[in-house]
Amino acid sequence: MNTKKPEIVFVWNYLEWGGAQLVMLGVMRLALTRGYRVSALIPAGTTGKILAYLNQENVTVTFFDAHVDLAKARTVWSKIRRRGRDWRCHFVLARHLTKQRSKDKVVFIDAAPWSNFLLLSWLARQMPTFVMLHIAHSNKPTLANGLSRLKFRLLERTRFYLLASNREMKESLRWYTTPAIWRTIPVAYTGVNVSEIRSVLAQPLDIQVERRRFSLPDGALVVMTLANVIERKGFRVWLEAARLLHECEPELVWIWVGTGEGHPVMEAFIQSHKMERFVRLIHPAQLGSQRSDLLRFLWLADLFVLPSYREGLPGALLEAMALGKAVIASNINAIPEAVQHGENGLLVQPGNARELSDAVRRLANNSLLRQAMGRKAQQTVLTHFLEESCAEITLDYIVQMAELR
Repeated sequence: MNTKKPEIVFVWNYLEWGGAQLVMLGVMRLALTRGYRVSALIPAGTTGKILAYLNQENVTVTFFDAHVDLAKARTVWSKIRRRGRDWRCHFVLARHLTKQRSKDKVVFIDAAPWSNFLLLSWLARQMPTFVMLHIAHSNKPTLANGLSRLKFRLLERTRFYLLASNREMKESLRWYTTPAIWRTIPVAYTGVNVSEIRSVLAQPLDIQVERRRFSLPDGALVVMTLANVIERKGFRVWLEAARLLHECEPELVWIWVGTGEGHPVMEAFIQSHKMERFVRLIHPAQLGSQRSDLLRFLWLADLFVLPSYREGLPGALLEAMALGKAVIASNINAIPEAVQHGENGLLVQPGNARELSDAVRRLANNSLLRQAMGRKAQQTVLTHFLEESCAEITLDYIVQMAELR
């Protein structure tokens, strides 16, 4: 058994900011407080925002000169080119980790086995390799899923270890893994940083000043979304719901905070339907460079909406709930593990703009219900979905498996 504390290398291979990094940041914080060596290996060209977060936590950062492209490939040729770039990225990353290899090093990487099998297989033969999965994978008996199942079974023969960030994710893995392995997979719920939430709640916020800063009408009820502008987040449904509801609820202002490949599509829709007065798109950089700036802006919301088609347990949704906001989200994947319909929020069917607009209208016109759901949402998250708990489960599992290697 190895008694020396391992160095934990946190790795991702894309430039965009997402929920996986929030989970990793929480584990980094705890590992550093416990005296572990922590480093991050990330692509060159990573945004300054992510680097600022890592610098704030005093994490040592190393770069590799490649990254994968998460944008949707729309033609066969673009798919081929993207696949080539992905393979090159995996090769560069594997070569970089080979140079850093040591018997006291473990890797925690954001990479799905079904699409990164060769990389993970190589890494897990060099050092203990940990992956946390977030969005449940289909277990229909298709040829593609059968191949993914084979990949999982082969990875089980290496030093490869899985974690799940919600119970639905773990349940979906039952078909892919052997029963013995499935039972060992810990569930480390995505959570919020309580100290960040309490710091924001404790600071005085001049709502009128903040509203004027972003040219929001006085007295307007703010419907907010914080998410990447990509298809699976449901931005088209969000836009259509805003358009449908404006005629009967003109005092609503809809705000989407985020960036992504769908941003030009949103802008074009807003312009063509003359929605500029009541729909706003805000780049996160406009809010400031600190996490607290984003949370303070989120605090301005009266409602938080997330009409996704596929999700794990979104960090932005949990943060809105922790801030005491009533939420409306799609009834998919792990979201019902946090949002109980009619109790601490409302659930709607994905892709249904009319149902979404009706749910927004219901809460917009009932401030008492909105406030009651917000209080229950806050209680739910601050009781059951804490970053500290997620980090502790994750770090303990990493240390346990590293010692048994």
